[in-house]
Amino acid sequence: MAKHEHSRYAAGAISATTLGHLLGEASGARAQGEMTWTSNKPLDVRGRADVVTGVLDVAGAYLQMQYNTPRPWYIRLLYRGADVPIRRVCVHGHGHGFGRATHMHTYRPDDGGEVCVLVPATFPVCPISPSISNEIRRTMFFAFAELCRVDASGLAWVDPPDAKEDRSI
Repeated sequence: MAKHEHSRYAAGAISATTLGHLLGEASGARAQGEMTWTSNKPLDVRGRADVVTGVLDVAGAYLQMQYNTPRPWYIRLLYRGADVPIRRVCVHGHGHGFGRATHMHTYRPDDGGEVCVLVPATFPVCPISPSISNEIRRTMFFAFAELCRVDASGLAWVDPPDAKEDRSI
């Protein structure tokens, strides 16, 4: 079941043809470098990996993982380029008629909205727990890259800093 949502982003920021290429089997997009972790709020942790798409009008593309340390099981994964979220996954997200099921949003070029569907059954499960292992985070990040057709085999994964040890995040 797919749900359509209201428009949130610029219509046509990425054309339907380009989106089809980016999310298609022959996309050729690849993550490069190493995972970098930052925070703009005391409890908000964000990891980012740059993506080379091979498409000139999709500059500044990246994959991102975000979670809040009090609720580490509520993870947001994002593939962004051309200033729009190409695809995102909300792990234990809420709303959209799916309850707290993990679901995926994909940009809709015709009106700037999104299509929302449940993730495939093969997507890794994240337990609702006060402690989520970095191995689970890594597995989810690479599974998300695969959902986005981004080759992450050349990405150097770096674990997020432990918030209890590093108060700078």
